[in-house]
Amino acid sequence: MTRPRRALTVKQRRFCEEYLVDFNATQAAVRAGYSPRSAKQQGSRLLTNADLADHLATLVRERERRTEITADAVLQDLRTVADRCLAAVPVTDADGNQTGTWRFNPNPAIRALELLGKHLGLFWGPPPPPTTGTRLEHLTGDELEAEIERLDSQIAELKDWP
Repeated sequence: MTRPRRALTVKQRRFCEEYLVDFNATQAAVRAGYSPRSAKQQGSRLLTNADLADHLATLVRERERRTEITADAVLQDLRTVADRCLAAVPVTDADGNQTGTWRFNPNPAIRALELLGKHLGLFWGPPPPPTTGTRLEHLTGDELEAEIERLDSQIAELKDWP
């Protein structure tokens, strides 16, 4: 059974808009009008609000449609950067003759591969779960047990990490 959605306040909507600027919850809370002294706590609390998380996900999808920039497009571009930077180019002398050595551009390739690897969870475990979706306190007993088993499985995989 799904829970009814609650309308967000004007300040909560403003927080969502500001959060999309830099994905910094503390700064977004300040810019949205929350007290700078409690902004860190407010930002953290706001991000745990299921209705707010749903609204943020909607705003992200709208921005993806508007800008035509999606996670898939970014990943494809990173792959292109890595492939191009790893393509070996023959080294030539002043007369244009090949010297028998090859060169490539490793630094941008390494960075692109690092970002791709992080996306895949190769370096620090699996990627974090999405910020949208069901919060734990809204799960039934069986759903909660299934979530605990899923997390236990992920922890077991991480323990086997090299």
